[in-house]
Amino acid sequence: MEEENKAYMQENMALKEFKANVEKEQFNFAVDQTLKEIEGAVEIPKDELLALKEESKNFSIDTVDAYKNLAKARAFGFATKGKKENEEKEIEKLIQKLSPEGVN
Repeated sequence: MEEENKAYMQENMALKEFKANVEKEQFNFAVDQTLKEIEGAVEIPKDELLALKEESKNFSIDTVDAYKNLAKARAFGFATKGKKENEEKEIEKLIQKLSPEGVN
C-alpha cells in the first residue's frame, strides 16, 4: 500500500510540474503577444516595453487579463503609428494639389 501511495505521489508531482510549465508558457505567450500588439499600434519607447515586460512578473495565468488591460492602458498615452502615416499622406496629397503643374 505504501509503495502504491509513493507511486501516486510521484505521478502527482510530475503532473503538477507539467501543469506549471504549460501555464508559464501560456502566460509568456500572452504577454509577448500583448507587447507585440502594443508595439505595432503605438510609438512606444523600448524602455517602456521593457518596463511592461518586467511588470508582467507581478501577474499569473489567472490574472493575465488584468495585465493586458494594464499594459494597454499605459500604451494608450502614446501616439498611434497609423495616424501619423495617414497624416503624412494627406499632407503630400494637398501639396500635390496646390502645386502648379510640372513643379514637384
